[in-house]
Amino acid sequence: MPAADNASTTTQPQAATFHTARAGQWGASFEDAPREPFAPADVCLQAETPLDAAERSLFATRPPEWERGIVGTPRAVTAGTDPQVMGIIVGVLVLLALNTRHIRRLFHSLPQDLWSLRRRANVFDEHTANETRSNFLLITQLCVFSAVMLLLWLAPRGNTAGFGLIGHGASLSSVVGWLTAVTGSYYLFQLAAVGTIGYAFTDPLRGSQWRRGLNASSVLLAQLITIPMLVALFYPGATSAMLAVSAAGYVATRLVFVAKGFRIFYRGPLSLVYFILYVGALEILPPAALIRVARAICRGEIVGFTVF
Repeated sequence: MPAADNASTTTQPQAATFHTARAGQWGASFEDAPREPFAPADVCLQAETPLDAAERSLFATRPPEWERGIVGTPRAVTAGTDPQVMGIIVGVLVLLALNTRHIRRLFHSLPQDLWSLRRRANVFDEHTANETRSNFLLITQLCVFSAVMLLLWLAPRGNTAGFGLIGHGASLSSVVGWLTAVTGSYYLFQLAAVGTIGYAFTDPLRGSQWRRGLNASSVLLAQLITIPMLVALFYPGATSAMLAVSAAGYVATRLVFVAKGFRIFYRGPLSLVYFILYVGALEILPPAALIRVARAICRGEIVGFTVF
């Protein structure tokens, strides 16, 4: 209280006289009593407690420290601590775990789909509806995990510190959903482009082998980025390194796929011209467009909200 502070600063002689009178009234034990440890000099002890309003005006009063406390700060919501984002990731992993038996069979044919150009199929190869379902789940895993990695990459300082529910009510889960839709559209574009080129420039068998190579490389990429994504979520300090590992995995799988396509379509020196056009049109421009769209989504330039 300001009045009490002024009284305590302007009435020092009165306070001294009051203490002398109290000492004479209650004895020397009051005057010589040691103060409690850490007791402020402007706060009276229990023995010095004022008896009436006039005496209370001689002392400065303030609330005890335990009533003031420390002002808390809100916890930063990151992709690794956001319950909705983690729910999406756990849901994908659970679906994969429930279909482990069928996915294991798919992995048996993965090396052949990645590289082989044998025209006669293996007698033990089986292509069933279970394989289609396994491919769908693994491509979904690729789209969701790629969306999370894009989120981690486009965040400031390489992590999601400072994101949270800011902007126009956008949450991390909504951003992950939009990025998943973008990565899924990119995969469908690749599948359509591969089917069109295979139909126009080669026979149906080679076209089917090239499409299976696209699926196999996508499935392999989904497995390669799973561990780096989990490490980046729970150890934000390693995000930059995990992004580099994921980028290396993407480049490696795309090189394998491009090499298989080169082996299918190469017919002479003139084929190199078509190969260069293919690389520019399907391996450089679409990923660049994907990155631009993902950055625009995070900045709120497309869907109307701002993340950072």
